[in-house]
Parts: sequence; C-alpha cells; structure tokens
Amino acid sequence: MFFFLFPIQLFCQNLTGSIIDKITNQPVEFATVYINGTTIGTISDKNGNFSLEKLTFPCEIVVSHISYIPIIFPLKENSNYNYKITLNQRLIELGQVSVKEQNLRDENIKQFCMEFLGTDVWGRNAKLVNEDELIFMTEYFDENAPNGELIGKQKSFIVESSAPLKISMPLLGYDLQFDLIKFSKSFNSEFGKYEIHILGYYYFTPFERNSKIKAKKFKRNRLDVYYNSAQHFCRSLYDKKLSENGYLVFEFIEPNEGVGAWIRKEFKLDSCLIYKNEEAVVKGLKNRNFYLNYYYDHRGFPLNLNNRYERDRKMSKIYFLNDNCVIRKDGTRPDESITFGASISEKRVGATLPSDFYPDY
Repeated sequence: MFFFLFPIQLFCQNLTGSIIDKITNQPVEFATVYINGTTIGTISDKNGNFSLEKLTFPCEIVVSHISYIPIIFPLKENSNYNYKITLNQRLIELGQVSVKEQNLRDENIKQFCMEFLGTDVWGRNAKLVNEDELIFMTEYFDENAPNGELIGKQKSFIVESSAPLKISMPLLGYDLQFDLIKFSKSFNSEFGKYEIHILGYYYFTPFERNSKIKAKKFKRNRLDVYYNSAQHFCRSLYDKKLSENGYLVFEFIEPNEGVGAWIRKEFKLDSCLIYKNEEAVVKGLKNRNFYLNYYYDHRGFPLNLNNRYERDRKMSKIYFLNDNCVIRKDGTRPDESITFGASISEKRVGATLPSDFYPDY
C-alpha cells in the first residue's frame, strides 16, 4: 500500500517571486520551483528571481535546492502571485563509516531501490543517481515479537534524504526530481503484512526527443505504465467511466455469523461519489473488502466492458482507509486514504507519470 501527494489542476496563470537565504538574506540561485507532480517548473536566476508559467489552481508549489530544506505551500486562485520566499539551510553531519556499516548501507540502498522504484521492468531500469544522499533508520523485532517467525526481521525500515533525489527513467523518457520527505515500510500486526508509504514531491523533466524512433518508444511505454495504474483508475472513477476503461469492481461479503462461503458481488463504486469543485469524495466504504479486475486487449489497452467477449485481466485490491476519501479530476489523491494492492501496487516510483500526462493517440 502506498501513496503520493499530487496537485489538482483548474486553469492557468503565472507566478513570479524571489528566493533568499534566511540567515544571510542573499539570493538563492539554481533553486527549482515547480508544481508538484507535473512537468511544470523553472530555476531561479543569479538574483534568486523566478517566473513560473502555466500555473494551475489550486495547486502545491515546491521550492527545492540541494543545500536547503524544501518549502511546500498551496496556492488558491485568490492568492498573491508575487512571492518572497526564504529558505533554511540543511544541516548535514559527516562522519567516518566503518566497513561493516558500509556493507549494511549497501544492502539498505539495494532494498530501498527495489521497494521505492519497484521490481517491474520500469523500476529495474530506473536509476537513482545520488544514492549517497539517503539516510536509513531500521528497527528489528526482538524476542517480544508477536510470533517467533518475526524475530530478527525488520519491524520498520525508514528512509529520508539529505537532498532532492535524482532519478533517471530511460524507458519513459523522464528525469525525475523527487523531494523525499519520508519512505516507510512497517509491519502491520493487525493484518500480518508489511505496508509501504511514500511521502514526497515530484518534478518531471522530459528527455529531448532527438529522434522519431525514441519519441515513439516513449509514447508506447508511457501508455503501458498509464493503463491499470492508480492514476488511470482514479480518473476513470472520477469520470464515472470504470466499465468503459476496463474496470470491474466487486466486493467480497462475509457470510452471516461466519458460516458458509464468502459472497462475491459486483459493486457500482461510482454510486458513492459526491462532487465538489474539481474533487470527488468516496463516502462510506472504510475497511470494506473490495477488489477490481482490469480487462485489456493484446496491446494492454482497456476494453469497454459493455462489449461482452473473452478477455484477459489483471486483479488488484483497493483499500478505503477513511469514511471520506478524496480523488481529483486528474486522477491524483491528496492523501493516503485510498491505496492499492496486488497488480496496481506493483507500479512504484519507477512507473509513475506526471499528473499532467494524458494519453495521446
């Protein structure tokens, strides 16, 4: 189970401002200013000034620099669009690292890349460029573990970063700046499983398309990632077009008094939506047992389920953690109240796309 923070988009305007060091009052050059989760961003000049175009409202603005703690602030359409932003310097302590500690660190990096970027073809080909910025905190089960099999295994695995992470995604044609706030993997004793949560802010820079062959490859790969993703599912749900986009949602209902077989019943998920502005709230489904099937053709594209014929499918699970869960028109989720398991959850950071990505056939 995992989540990301992304913006919602309505209409465009520009944002200008300046960035200074809080202690020295000197301008901060080469700070990245971007709309979270998108390809829309800019860099401050030698005087700390910046101008960000194609702003969308409401949205989250992220100001990031390798030497400073990132700042994130929301903007609404009635905001003042000329900002003076102050940044606090990062405090980084360096020390000697033993051979044993380095070996452990190498293992931690390997584990983090697998669970953060993913183990599918997209995650395996994504490259974390500046892994030296990672900071690890690990806790293990002791003799007081809930069961003997857990003794010596990880209880929690927490990762933070001393600078924005730089990730190359050569199959998708993006360089990704990821301002990692916290990555956590922890054991949920109630369900007997590990849960993964990722909190951070994204800025995508497309590769230069220096050939038609590469452009065609990127387009195809992005479609492969997009379909049967959390982004695709949530957009389809918001538009009330789950069936047209290949999704069938069903619920497993426990038999009365625990006697007999579980009952599988198709569920009209869009009947639980309440719309407000560019958001929709999914109401009243907390902790219920939902699964979804994604049906697709030989290209991986969704099938319209109003047409009845044999088809391939992939299964996922969807979790509603609150009674009111928010989705947005662009398919993003502003908090962790909706998460996924199985097929969709296999797509991690290495298989993400900007929230302003839309299929172009």
